[in-house]
Amino acid sequence: GLSLCTRLAVASQQRRDSEANPRMANAFIQGTRAHPARRWLMLAMLLCAGCMTTQRSDAELTFAVRTAFVNDAELLLIPDLAVTTVGGEVRLTGTVPTAVLQQRAGRLARDVPGVRTVRNDIVVRYVFHERP
Repeated sequence: GLSLCTRLAVASQQRRDSEANPRMANAFIQGTRAHPARRWLMLAMLLCAGCMTTQRSDAELTFAVRTAFVNDAELLLIPDLAVTTVGGEVRLTGTVPTAVLQQRAGRLARDVPGVRTVRNDIVVRYVFHERP
């Protein structure tokens, strides 16, 4: 058997599909009438509609931001970036060689779904190379 969370997710997807297609809505309603277990599932889904949001935990947000950094060709090369998340607020720390990379890191973090705010404390340390 499927877990309750899995069943709720499936029922939620069926509900979204049925809203998009009236014929599917009728089939979904018919299905809930035919099976008492489905009625209970529908009731549970409606009661938990508030908890079926796309809220992500702080750990998931931190992982998603780090993944965004790894997927960026230039930020991937910077080992000194740290990401911490508390209550949906992401804090970025570390050093980068240019302001462009600092801004890019902030933008990538803001673009992660579920991030409420970004505190970009990344320090820009320009690297100067002496000419031979």
